[in-house]
Amino acid sequence: MKGRKKEEYSPLIGLEIEFHLIDKQGNIKNNADCLINDKESSGYLFKELTHSMIEVICPPSNDISILAKNMKKELDNAVYLAQKHNVALVPSTTIGKCNPKKRKKPRYTKKEIILGKERREMEYHICGTHVHIDKADDIVKQHTLITGLDPVFSLMSGSPFFKSVNHLKDYRVEMYRNVIFEKFPLNGALLPYVKNEDELEKRLTDSYNVWMKQCKIHGVDQEGFSRLNTCWGPVRFSEKTIESRSCDTNLFSKVMALAAFYAGLNRQLDNQDVELPDYKALKYFENQGIRVGLENDQLKGYLSGLLKIAEQGLEEKEIEYLEPFKKSLRDKKNFSDEITDFAYKQKLYDGVVIPKESAREIRNYISECFIKDLNIY
Repeated sequence: MKGRKKEEYSPLIGLEIEFHLIDKQGNIKNNADCLINDKESSGYLFKELTHSMIEVICPPSNDISILAKNMKKELDNAVYLAQKHNVALVPSTTIGKCNPKKRKKPRYTKKEIILGKERREMEYHICGTHVHIDKADDIVKQHTLITGLDPVFSLMSGSPFFKSVNHLKDYRVEMYRNVIFEKFPLNGALLPYVKNEDELEKRLTDSYNVWMKQCKIHGVDQEGFSRLNTCWGPVRFSEKTIESRSCDTNLFSKVMALAAFYAGLNRQLDNQDVELPDYKALKYFENQGIRVGLENDQLKGYLSGLLKIAEQGLEEKEIEYLEPFKKSLRDKKNFSDEITDFAYKQKLYDGVVIPKESAREIRNYISECFIKDLNIY
């Protein structure tokens, strides 16, 4: 579990952003391979769970300004390729009822057998932002920090609709943790803090063993599963990084705010001002983030405090990247609220079910918001 030496620790930050594709009418389009395999692709576009999704990554950096430059370059390339193939990028859930075409892969098939077809199918509709951070020497302290920062998903919420209904602020977090992995919390839920490295190692082993047991129960082989890739929860390890998987896909400015947030706090793991809530409070914030969002004053207060501390770990030129989060906290609104407001104002949603035509308009609106935001930078 050892990371980089403490005296050298200025973590590289890496980003992965998932998108759905839509045609000009706003219909979900299953032609991701056209973009990925295009000879003009920069090579940073990758396949995801369905043919309607792409994942965009970029070279990591420990300088948020450079990371933003790298990420924008790759997103600009993805947008160019999308326009070339008559589609657009949507940083959100699928919004309305549709049928993303799943990719066929042995690992995917086995996962569907274990989770059940209905639960696995829910994953095809949601998109996330994943942040990779270089492992620190004190991996337990870092794991504790990343776990305690989980409520930041409320600043990234962009999934107010799921299969044509709207009752929540964040369907991605609700579906992923409380529905899809309902029977397997060790593999997909927000888990308690660990006390030491032995306990952390045991958790990784336990989650792996749970999944291996399910493979045996369902009669599928274990190929494609490892100790590090049988966790799909909010905090995951790779060989070199600790990964936060808490947040929805969102606008470029929000993604960079998230990167700055994690960078600023990870650079100061020994800062005694960072007071993390206990696990019970963390689960309360999770519930409120899913259902109420930034309108909850306790959640808003906690995130506001974290943001101030994050600033202390950033250089002056990097602090500006936090502004989208500061605005959200001032307004008590996230992107989910903006999407819902648009749907109501345009009379696309009556509080019951979104018609297909309305879903298409909402997808187009989200895509236009993404392009407008990207073009500012």
